[in-house]
Amino acid sequence: MNKRTAMDDQLLSLALAQGTSSSRAAVFNPAGQLIANACVHPPTAPAPLLDT
Repeated sequence: MNKRTAMDDQLLSLALAQGTSSSRAAVFNPAGQLIANACVHPPTAPAPLLDT
């Protein structure tokens, strides 16, 4: 159940590199999608962006 494959790692890398790929990675690795979202959308990032 907790097996990690090279495919999972590639999908995670794609999700982190391209925000649009995170949803595609979720199909294969839901847990990875949560990790990718945490990295791509950190809680502190939107505030300064919205201020400008």
